[in-house]
Amino acid sequence: MKIIRYIFPLLISACAIDPAATDDYTGLGNSEVATQLKHSLFFGEVAVDHTIGNLVNSPRVVNQVDRRKALEELGFICPPETDTPCSYDGSAKSIIVSADRKDTTRFVTRVHIQALSSNRVVKVESHISKTDF
Repeated sequence: MKIIRYIFPLLISACAIDPAATDDYTGLGNSEVATQLKHSLFFGEVAVDHTIGNLVNSPRVVNQVDRRKALEELGFICPPETDTPCSYDGSAKSIIVSADRKDTTRFVTRVHIQALSSNRVVKVESHISKTDF
């Protein structure tokens, strides 16, 4: 009986194993935008807009004479036309394995961000999509 008192809690705790998740961020790149996305990508578009909005509206971007060049230094691609928004595209691969190791879900999360410079601020809009692979 004393043995059961010690083994039973171990058996119960073994059933409470968390699922495993692996994320591959190499598709995001190495820019500052990519670094910020690693922390906010899976929280949704509002979190991405907020995080990247704070990055692009920092004084080192907003106070620059050539904001497009400053956005390019952060990782955006800016076409030569000044009225066209700068954009960033990236992706992250994820693999989630269930706690019982029977189900594996693999998906790619793609993100597209547009940054349009106006008088005083840079407006950010993002779109996130998920596809299985």
